[in-house]
Amino acid sequence: LLSSSSSSRRSSRRRTYAAKMAWQVVDYYCRSDKEAMSVEMIPKWLCRKLDDFDREEGGGGPEDVTTPTRTLVVRYAKRLFDMAADLTNPATIPCTQSVVPKVALRLLRKNADDALGWSGFAQLTPHAIMVDEAQDLDECVLAILELQRQRQTTLVVVGDAAQSIYKFRGASDRALKDSSGKATQQFTLKRSFRFGPNIALEANKTLWLKNRFDRTFDYEPVVGANADFDGTVRVWKFRDDDGTSFPSAPPFTCICRTNQGVVQCAAMILEKCSPDVRLDLGGAAAPLVAKLAKVYDLYQRDISGAAPTDDGVDEDFASFSALAKAVADDESVLGADDDAKDDERAVATVDPILRQATQVVLDLKDRVPQLLARVRGAPDDDNDDDNDVVSFATSHKAKGLEYDAVLVFDDFADIIDKATSRLVTYLRDDDINLWHVAVTRAKRHLWLPEKFDAFSKYLATNNVRCPGHPALPLPARPVPRPSFQTAKAAVQRPALTATFQTAAAAVQRPALPPPPPQRPVSTTAVPRAALEPPPRKPASTNPPPPPQRPVLTTTTTTTTR
Repeated sequence: LLSSSSSSRRSSRRRTYAAKMAWQVVDYYCRSDKEAMSVEMIPKWLCRKLDDFDREEGGGGPEDVTTPTRTLVVRYAKRLFDMAADLTNPATIPCTQSVVPKVALRLLRKNADDALGWSGFAQLTPHAIMVDEAQDLDECVLAILELQRQRQTTLVVVGDAAQSIYKFRGASDRALKDSSGKATQQFTLKRSFRFGPNIALEANKTLWLKNRFDRTFDYEPVVGANADFDGTVRVWKFRDDDGTSFPSAPPFTCICRTNQGVVQCAAMILEKCSPDVRLDLGGAAAPLVAKLAKVYDLYQRDISGAAPTDDGVDEDFASFSALAKAVADDESVLGADDDAKDDERAVATVDPILRQATQVVLDLKDRVPQLLARVRGAPDDDNDDDNDVVSFATSHKAKGLEYDAVLVFDDFADIIDKATSRLVTYLRDDDINLWHVAVTRAKRHLWLPEKFDAFSKYLATNNVRCPGHPALPLPARPVPRPSFQTAKAAVQRPALTATFQTAAAAVQRPALPPPPPQRPVSTTAVPRAALEPPPRKPASTNPPPPPQRPVLTTTTTTTTR
């Protein structure tokens, strides 16, 4: 009985854990172009978590691709997707945004356009499909566009590969590369009327960096075409600041990489700026601020030794020390596994928002109440007086927007290795794109962190000329590799250094004397006989004389010493 009860509990825990992980498989399936859902398509990060769970429960292993937990996860995922895709039954779970494209792809593969009735226009095939932000399309949407292209539908795609920042949810810039040569026309838009040449130079540095780590990335330099102002670029410093590099007063916008960086940057602004400044963290950071208050309360209870309350931050963490240890374990996994960075929500043990709130409490400690008080006093949307407001946004939130003055926070990825003062050996494509998006949001004034200034100094020290520099010429494009016949002709014949006319003009010849004066032409009539040539003499019948031998002449010179 005890053995049966223990086995039943393990089975119940396995089913519960599989149900929690099932939607992760549904989300991954909806972003892919695969037709069927199977065990083999479970992503690597989820396989590792399922294998760890099986080892803890005493069954299964990584060598078996059909472990009980993996089988349960796929079974539950299929049922969840069928319920979400059933649009006719209102009793099922809601159809999410990720499920809709997958349903459309399955319908397109089974039916022709005239059988679908697009947008109520029955019996009509789309003439053209225009897609914006094409660098953020996943494999499912790309498969839909390819099906329409095969059905003679005109496709117009617009995007920027340097702003592809949603790789963590399966986005790809493959629609912009046209590796198959199917595009009939391509246009490059390189002039930006948002900013002037000074800010354009910083944007070109990020493009050069992207090309440095991805040789397949080809680009045209950004041209700052704003004729009203050139723009100012400064480097801000938090410590040892003389008061000239940091923004003197609001309004300005701080762009960070994460919501955790937003809160940390807000604490820095409170210390540097006037005490009357107001902070607008935006709607994206609202869940973090709400979780921050609970984490700080748990931190205070750990210090005072009070018992935790029932409304804690999470039922799995009874104390702040246990929460901090779990966050440290997650940070070690995320820092060492590049695949884990693509989907932190699925890999990490602690919820991302809870993990960020814990990091903020560890960094700020007793300054958290002051920050919460100032954030809760943020301006309302109806308030028109924004002159004393500092707004905050992440690169994902700020994408597509523009601001007069922008301060880029220092929570972005390092470009220069501090130990060697050289470029880092590896930099993820998303991290470079996040730098590019943040730098290109400014219209008039741009404040960059010291880590980006170190990158600029590296370029100057190594005499690296980024394309688009206003004072430096563009580098020459690489010459295409010659064919065998061209190389053979170049070896057999010396290369001409000048044309015939240029070479003839270069030869210095003595000046010719002037021609003699022409005699005047007589107008007197000349008899015809005088103009005719004399008659030829008849050829001689005697044989020609024998050739004479050459005469050798010798000259002797006597010299007296």
